[in-house]
Parts: sequence; C-alpha cells; structure tokens
Amino acid sequence: MPVRCPGCGAPDDVVCARCRERVLRGPLQLRPLADGTTVVASAPWRGPARALVVAAKESGRRDVAAVLARAVARAVVEVAWGQGPGPSGRLLLVTPPVRLVSVLRRGARPTPELAADAARLLRRSGAEVRAVEVLRHTRSVADQGGLDRDRRAENLAGAFVVHPRGAALAQLDRGTDVVVVDDVVTTGATVQAAAAALRVAGGQVLGAAAVASA
Repeated sequence: MPVRCPGCGAPDDVVCARCRERVLRGPLQLRPLADGTTVVASAPWRGPARALVVAAKESGRRDVAAVLARAVARAVVEVAWGQGPGPSGRLLLVTPPVRLVSVLRRGARPTPELAADAARLLRRSGAEVRAVEVLRHTRSVADQGGLDRDRRAENLAGAFVVHPRGAALAQLDRGTDVVVVDDVVTTGATVQAAAAALRVAGGQVLGAAAVASA
C-alpha cells in the first residue's frame, strides 16, 4: 500500500527527512512539574511530533515506532546523563499502567512498547537500561481525554502503585534510578502520579522522558 509521512503527507516516506529532523534534532523541551519532576521531551506537542504519536497510537502506524523510540531515547539521555555522570547502576524506564480498555481498543500497548524500543537503543550504546512495567492501577480511572488540568490531577491522584511482587520491586527497594516514560506530556498529571508511586516504593526518580510536551 502507498505510504505517506504522517507529519506532512510526503509520499513514499514512512517519516520524511524534514519531519524526522524536527522531532529528533530540534531543541529539547524541558518542563518542571509541580512535584519537582522535570520532564524532558524531544519536541513540542505540535507539528510532526503530534502527528507521529497520533498515527502510531490511533491509526496503527507501527512503522513510525523507530523514530518515536529515538526521540524517547534522546530525552532519556538528557534526564539521566545530561547534568552529571549518570546512574551508578541499572536504569529503569517505567511507563504508567495501561488501561485494559485502551489495549482492547488499539490492539497494542504503544507506550510500554515505546519504552522497550528506547531501552534497546540505549543498550546498544553500552548503557545498562531496562524497560519494566511495575505500576498498576489501585482503582478505576476515567479516560484523561476531555478532562481539564484539575480534573486530570484529581482523576489520577493516588491511582497508581508499584506492584507488590516481582524482581523490579526489589530493585526499587534498593534505590534504583528510574525515569518515567510517556509518549506525550500535557498537564503532567500522569507523570506525577507515576513518579509519586515510584518514590513511595523507594525508586529514585530522575525525571520523565517523552516524545513531546505541550
């Protein structure tokens, strides 16, 4: 089937060179959240970054995954190594828990897959990085779409917890360095809820990494 770049519609390109440049080579977006967590994103939440994320999540364009993974890996490098020597041991990339209804609707789990792809890229450069899913919901939450900033924060307050079993929890108990990974950060409510749960479990949250930030 014919393929077009989701960012600009250029024919015969999964992601054209111009859109790739804007997502992977533009200025990093740094954004402090109210809880002290700093979000680093590879691009702003407009233009090609937004188009690529939407294409991957809502249109099943898994062929753009490589560009999105490179964007997240770029942001992780800044979070973990941009201001110092970096983690002394293993770095965990942790994604927010996925709602079952989202998995059933999309037939995929885009954000955990994105984190796993980014971790593989970073391991190729010699970094000890693993993507893990250690967070789960403590209660039902509404879809964040359509909620304003205050309602998003209320919807997710205390909604995540680290799963009480498994090797990843033991690593967090030892103070493992953690980066929260999401595809896009808008109000920051999801990142803050994830970071809070990880800190309660003993994780050292270095910050959050994303493809794009609003």
